[in-house]
Amino acid sequence: MKLKLIILTIFMIVNGVFYYINTQSSTQRIDLTLNQEIKNIQVQYSLTKDYFLSEEKSIQNSTNNNKKVLAIFSKAQRDILRQELYNLLLPFYKRIHSKGILQFQFVFTDNISFLRMHKPSKFGDDLTDIRYSFKYANSKQKAIEGFEQGRTTHGFRYV
Repeated sequence: MKLKLIILTIFMIVNGVFYYINTQSSTQRIDLTLNQEIKNIQVQYSLTKDYFLSEEKSIQNSTNNNKKVLAIFSKAQRDILRQELYNLLLPFYKRIHSKGILQFQFVFTDNISFLRMHKPSKFGDDLTDIRYSFKYANSKQKAIEGFEQGRTTHGFRYV
């Protein structure tokens, strides 16, 4: 009886040691895997952000250096101008849309939307309390970029 109790005690101790070692090893493997996944996500985020930043700079240069685009904003009749700007940029928008840039928008310095290429029928709304990036860019007169929450989807924004 005493021998059985000693064997049972030894068995429980050995079993406890193996359980502890196995649990520690499993936890370390999980931590290692999670850390690697976090690094992978950080790299993917960085690559995606850099890709869209490069496209944004190209788009900005294309529109800022387009004399027709700038001339449209100097005219007085906004409805006609909005349609004219939309027609002018539609081929360009289709090209960048195929690259994954889904929204291209013109906003005045008072954060009033002038033209959404992805939804041209919606304009004239104040974006101050909706798009903090526009509010920041217009108040600081400084470009801003980053990942921003949207009403329907989140995305990289370059303003």
